Parts: sequence; structure tokens; C-alpha cells
Amino acid sequence: MSMTKELSVLRRSTPIGWLPRSVCVAAAVCLVGCAVEPTFDGGSADTGAGTGSFSAGCVSHSDCGAQLVCVASACQSAFPRTYVFAFESAQIAKYDANNESWDGFGGAPDVAASLVVDGKVVCTTSTVQDSFDPVWSESCEVELFQTSSVSVRMTDKDVTADDVIGDIVLGTPLSDSVIKGGGIAGTTGDPQLLAAAIGVTLK
Repeated sequence: MSMTKELSVLRRSTPIGWLPRSVCVAAAVCLVGCAVEPTFDGGSADTGAGTGSFSAGCVSHSDCGAQLVCVASACQSAFPRTYVFAFESAQIAKYDANNESWDGFGGAPDVAASLVVDGKVVCTTSTVQDSFDPVWSESCEVELFQTSSVSVRMTDKDVTADDVIGDIVLGTPLSDSVIKGGGIAGTTGDPQLLAAAIGVTLK
């Protein structure tokens, strides 16, 4: 069979845009989907027997489309699933929103981070005393749904009342960039909460 005819047959029996790696290499062309091969969920692709559904193969979440994650080498729905949030570090501005010291005596804030889902605090880290650069090694798990609103709040823990340092909005639902990037790391754009590092992975 000629290469041209072989490619034509494969296009009829596989999802649009997908070709096995071996054919891509042999034909010396790069078509959409060459990097990852699909798997067929039962039956024959030519006759239509079986379920007839294809699931794109994957190595990492970035190989999958929007709101899909890589599980057992296949792209599957990102929700509902249990995610692990690992609190690592943050960088806090020297002064609060009123341009005043966080501490009444001019000291650094006592910082804690909380995971907030649908407006409710799911978990809170321990408090790092007197620090503009708090570091944690703590994590918590939460099941997220398509409708879940997710954010992280940093607070200055005080005896009388806690002061909000800043909020990091992670999306409704949890954004693809956060999932596929494995969390966030870097500047936040908040004038008081300058930077943060929070890992996000599937359980």
C-alpha cells in the first residue's frame, strides 16, 4: 500500500486530526495529534462496534484540553475530583493597605493562609510569627466540582481581630492554568500580598 493511500485509510478510521506516531514519522510530516495517540474504547473503528468513544492519550495535564486532566494516561474530566493544595510560601509588603505597620509596634505580620471554597474556609495553615516572608510545608485536600469557587486568603492573625492581607482568586471552577501548571508561583498583582507559592495536584 502506498503511503498516500495508507494515510487516507487512517484518516477514515481515526478521529479527525489524529495519526499514530509511526505514521507521522514515516511520512515525515507533523499533523495535529502526532505527539499523542488516542485509545479506542472498545469495538472496531471501521464498523462502529463497541462504545465508539475515543480518549486521547496523555503524559501530563498539559496534554489535555480545557477542563480535562491526565489520569491513568487518558484525558478525563477535571471535576468532580479531589485536589491537594500545598501551601509553600508568600511575600508580604512592609505596610498594610492604610500604609501602616501590620503590627502596632511596627513589626511584621503574623501570617496564616486559608483555602476558601464557595465562600467557606476549608483549611488554615499554622501562623508564621513576625514575618514578611512566611514559609509553610502544609497541605489539605478538598473535593472540587464544576461549580466550585476557589481562592486563597492570607491574613495577619491578631489578638483582637485578623487583618486580611490579600486574596488569590483561583477560579470558578479551579482554572486550567492552575491545574495544568501545578499551582501558582510568583507575583500576585496584589499591593500587600506581593507573591505566593501554592502547589495544586490531583490526589
